[in-house]
Amino acid sequence: MRALFLAICIFAEIAACTRPAINVDPGVSLQLAQYRAANISDILYELHFDIPAEIDADIQSKVGINFTLKDDSQALQFDFREGEEKIHAVFVNGELSDYRFLNEHIVIPPEELVVGKNIVNIELAAGTTSLNRNPGYLYTLFVPDRARTAFPLFDQPDLKATFELSLVLASDWVAMSNAPIQEVISSENRNIYRFEKSDLISSYLFSFIAGEFETITQEVDGRLWTMLHRESDTNKVSRNIDEIFNLHAAALGWLEEYTGIAYPYQKFGFVLIPSFQYGGMEHVGAIQ
Repeated sequence: MRALFLAICIFAEIAACTRPAINVDPGVSLQLAQYRAANISDILYELHFDIPAEIDADIQSKVGINFTLKDDSQALQFDFREGEEKIHAVFVNGELSDYRFLNEHIVIPPEELVVGKNIVNIELAAGTTSLNRNPGYLYTLFVPDRARTAFPLFDQPDLKATFELSLVLASDWVAMSNAPIQEVISSENRNIYRFEKSDLISSYLFSFIAGEFETITQEVDGRLWTMLHRESDTNKVSRNIDEIFNLHAAALGWLEEYTGIAYPYQKFGFVLIPSFQYGGMEHVGAIQ
């Protein structure tokens, strides 16, 4: 019996060592998605973006990716559909990484990872394809798989995560994201917006908006609502503002009654963007 047990253990060890490597292909293959879904959990993204008002200037960024890993026998792929030149440095568990950049992926060698808690820190210039930069404002739009055009992450919807965001902005800019604002720190002609940890969401639902917006907050049906807008016609705003908030409250109330599910998120905010590509996008806590 002991010999049989030893044989089973040896076979299991050999099988683990000979598991076929996951191809590094553009996009997220089914093989990669299934491996990551089975082996990665407890994901927290710590994101910092230093956003200049000039739309042609680089957005310097720091990304911290915290996660729990079940299997450290495979190289780990982070999705980043941008040029390698945007990556300044990668650290894995506090050590400078000998990573590769291949086919839209930052590939971390398995020997730098551990079973259990890991943290990968990446310093980079953020990609801007999906940041929708305009004179005086920007907004993210990451649906369906475009978060990876801005920063490295596991960009697949079943790997839900929490997000902790900070933004450095011009002093006359304001910001909104999925979570409530924790604090705003003023420094010379710049403001640092720090947000609370978000709810658990898919990467395509993560969002932030920043720019020269007016902020209006109302309480309707016992809930606090916040709207950002850029309308310069104050008469138009005053004529429509109550109806805008009431329509949002009525729509949410109907959904709660119809589904029997109370609104599950920390806050409700929305931003009016006339140039927005779609009729709207249901970013958690920060609808556009």
